[in-house]
Amino acid sequence: MTHTSTRVLHSAAVGVLVGLIVIGLRLWVSERYLGNDMWWPFCYARQLLEGSDPYGAACQLRRPWGELHTANPLTTAMIAIPFVFAGLDLRTGAALILGLSYGLLAGALFWRGGGQIGRAHV
Repeated sequence: MTHTSTRVLHSAAVGVLVGLIVIGLRLWVSERYLGNDMWWPFCYARQLLEGSDPYGAACQLRRPWGELHTANPLTTAMIAIPFVFAGLDLRTGAALILGLSYGLLAGALFWRGGGQIGRAHV
């Protein structure tokens, strides 16, 4: 096996491992916190797929004193559309999005680092 293919394999393994850990932690923690900041993208995505206004009443949250929360930009819905289209709930979809994101980041950083953890590369 060549050095490059070994780095690819190790980087992919690190990415998958980190992704699975994040998904597991997120599913465990989200029992209490549901989707947190992913609520808006999922609500927007649902509204867009239904042909409704994502900035309408369905996706508005009010603070305890009655003031509307500032909404996220509509572009945040783009990442959630495939997960909503697949029928995933907020809890599972948010966990998958975060797991995939962290996994890709970890794999890329491991690749950039030459496949070694704890060694600085410039």
